[in-house]
Amino acid sequence: MERINRIYKRAWWAFLGIVVLSTLIAVRMFMIQINPGERAAAILNNTAVEREIAAARGQIFARDGKPLSVNVPVYSVY
Repeated sequence: MERINRIYKRAWWAFLGIVVLSTLIAVRMFMIQINPGERAAAILNNTAVEREIAAARGQIFARDGKPLSVNVPVYSVY
C-alpha cells in the first residue's frame, strides 16, 4: 500500500508541474501576442531598404561546347 501511495504522490507532483508549466507558457503567449508592448513600436518603425545587388552568372555549355544559355542584360523586370 505504501508503494501505491508513493506512486500516486509522484503522479500528483508530475501533474502539478505540468499544469504550472502550461500556465506559464500560456501567460507568456498572451504577453507576446495580445499585449505586445515595446515590440509594437519596433514593428511599426521597421522599414525595408532596397539595394541593387549585381548577380554574377555564368553561361551553361553543352557537352560539345555549344552554349545552352546566354547572358542578356535586362534592365526591367516588369
